[in-house]
Amino acid sequence: MRDIAVFSGSAHPELAEEVCAHLGVPLSPTRVSRFANDCLEVQLMANCRQRDVFLVQPLVKPVQEHLVELLL
Repeated sequence: MRDIAVFSGSAHPELAEEVCAHLGVPLSPTRVSRFANDCLEVQLMANCRQRDVFLVQPLVKPVQEHLVELLL
């Protein structure tokens, strides 16, 4: 299997954990910060170089917030 990194958004971290368990890879850490003006900052806390990267973020309510988090 190729070297992959799987990251989870805040919408459904349990789903990302189940996907990782099925694939036999660890869930890579992320940090999501919300500022006082309601802006988001998303940081991937693992090395992504030369890896296939997958982001698990289902678009459930509130869809707009989860979509913005995914796109950042």
